[in-house]
Amino acid sequence: MLPVVKGRKAFWPTKSLSPVCGRRKGWEPHSMALLSAGALFMNRRERSGGPSNRMDGFLSLAWHGAHDGGKGRDKEIGCRVEIIRDVVGGVGRKHYL
Repeated sequence: MLPVVKGRKAFWPTKSLSPVCGRRKGWEPHSMALLSAGALFMNRRERSGGPSNRMDGFLSLAWHGAHDGGKGRDKEIGCRVEIIRDVVGGVGRKHYL
């Protein structure tokens, strides 16, 4: 299960632990996978969220290989794949790479 940011605008962990397996070495300069995704446009008064033409959705997956003495697989390799980009309001222009 991946960690969920709830009740905050952002979250940055204070310990170098993997949120999935609990092992150390979850930060620079060690190897790690990164998942980035968009979010809902929220109406705080009605406590609901949904698509909006005021935002573009996205989903990407990245690999950050270990470097500068870090540990992990596929050292010195970095890449990112945009799975979805420019999804206006959750519908419309979808680009799959």
